[in-house]
Amino acid sequence: MIAYTVEQLKIIKQHSVCNKAEILTSYRCGCFECQEIFSPSKISCWLQEKSANFSCGENMETAICPNCGFDFVIGDAIGIDITKELLFVLNTTRTISDSELREFENKIKQVPYSQEHDQPQKTLFPINDKINQKW
Repeated sequence: MIAYTVEQLKIIKQHSVCNKAEILTSYRCGCFECQEIFSPSKISCWLQEKSANFSCGENMETAICPNCGFDFVIGDAIGIDITKELLFVLNTTRTISDSELREFENKIKQVPYSQEHDQPQKTLFPINDKINQKW
């Protein structure tokens, strides 16, 4: 089982901003606030980003979740599978500092075996091969 690193989670979260092009080319989207999975065609509202904090280039629009109204939407066009498990991890770690997340990740690495598969478990955050190859 491949695992998310702290850096990978940060990169995935960055794709929730200025993401209109990615969302429109995605097959599935998910919101890590309400943890719902949906089709990009369900998105009807976009937030116009005007902050200098984002380097959006020409793509200044951010998807708004059709279920909860938050702007924590990501799409599978970035090379990851949108799963309930991923959305749960992103939601859970949304307000945790990097140092706290690294500490949590290190504690999880100490768990010797996965209960499901009885294999060594590196971290709590599973990920598919596709995204791991990008990093």
